Amino acid sequence: MTGRTDRLAIGLFLLGLTALAFVAGSYFFYRGWPPATEMRRAFVAAGALRELYFGYDDPRFSPLWHEARDAATGVVTCDPGAMEPGLTLFTSGDAPQVLLMRADGEIVHRWTLPTGAVTGEEKTDPFTYLRKAHLFPNGDVLTFFEKVDVSPAGLAMVRMNAAGEVIWALDRPIHHDFDIAPDGRIVALDTNIVGEPFGGIDRERFPLMDDEIVVVSPEGVELDRLSLMRAMLDSPWPDLIDLLPLRTKGDHMHVNSIVYVTAELARVFPFVEEGQVVVSIREGDRIAAVDLEEKRITWTVHGYWLRQHDVDLLPNGHFLIFDNHGDLRPGTGRSRVVEVDPSDMSMVWMYGGTQEEPLESWIRSSQSRLANGNTLITESDQGRLLEVTPDGRIVWDYRWTGRDAQDPMRTAVLSWGERVDPATLDASFRDGLALDLSDTSCVTRAAAR
Repeated sequence: MTGRTDRLAIGLFLLGLTALAFVAGSYFFYRGWPPATEMRRAFVAAGALRELYFGYDDPRFSPLWHEARDAATGVVTCDPGAMEPGLTLFTSGDAPQVLLMRADGEIVHRWTLPTGAVTGEEKTDPFTYLRKAHLFPNGDVLTFFEKVDVSPAGLAMVRMNAAGEVIWALDRPIHHDFDIAPDGRIVALDTNIVGEPFGGIDRERFPLMDDEIVVVSPEGVELDRLSLMRAMLDSPWPDLIDLLPLRTKGDHMHVNSIVYVTAELARVFPFVEEGQVVVSIREGDRIAAVDLEEKRITWTVHGYWLRQHDVDLLPNGHFLIFDNHGDLRPGTGRSRVVEVDPSDMSMVWMYGGTQEEPLESWIRSSQSRLANGNTLITESDQGRLLEVTPDGRIVWDYRWTGRDAQDPMRTAVLSWGERVDPATLDASFRDGLALDLSDTSCVTRAAAR
């Protein structure tokens, strides 16, 4: 052989070895043989580091901001006679804050909580925000931090007073939602990163983010917790885990709402019992009831909604759901709010926007049924709060004024909103708001559209 032929033979031999090693490595990875688990963890860690250090460098281009449909801000529609009177409590993506607002768009109180108040950092992280809040009669607020595009997203749950001073903080990655039981206990969604396979779950799913339910005392002390992945394994339907989509970040369930079942709700929802909770599992488009004592799923249903958020249990025994991707009509937006009768899964009401006023939010968003029968909707991606009547008429429409100073067509998101009756607030807090409870009017303040 000539030298040239020798080099070619050696090159082909090395290429063959490389191909053989590639096939063998792929087969080891497929079978889960060592070092497949270690390599998978290394890939997940590398992806997390890439997001942490090479992700968004400006929050305005993160999922906390979106392109607005138009330039209108403030109150653009208002029909005082058809609205549910009261204040609106909401959270925004441009700052870690909770806001209380009149119907005319005037902010009457603001709770601002820098992340440093909990983490000890000197500067507020511009990628953090407060996802949801509960207002107590005395002006205290219960809320929690989330950080965009990190896993897990939750940072801490906090109770603060009307002056924004921290009363207590729970250093756990609380995310998406919480609810408060009649006795003051808090049920919240938590996350635990699990590296070692368990319960016969396909090792390809590990490491995974195991959504958990944590029970917290009114004083902020953890009382109990349970794994929702294990709760599904211990249910009559453990094979449902195999139907969950594989996600590269290990977020296979993505539980995003929780409701505590009171005695009143248990009377109209025959498949749940008092003291249980109902959760929304986004991956798989599923709703499930969980027994906190037995720590297992006792009921579940898969619906015609897609990647839903904020499953509410109504006093009439129906579900009210923000269906983020289920409206497939052309031109009206991908999102809708649906009221579903779980006894036969029929859709008894739907609001999905129109050609002129679409409804679309790919993530987040919420809704609540008001005392007068209207529905308050948070269209998160558009920084929008709207109130609609049972026949779908918009009687109040508010667009967040938090716009990008350099590009006024970019709006910060609003992740959640709730109507508050001022009469339910203690006089000591309410009087400081300087409210005229007899004034139910609102002024339309529309910018050029």
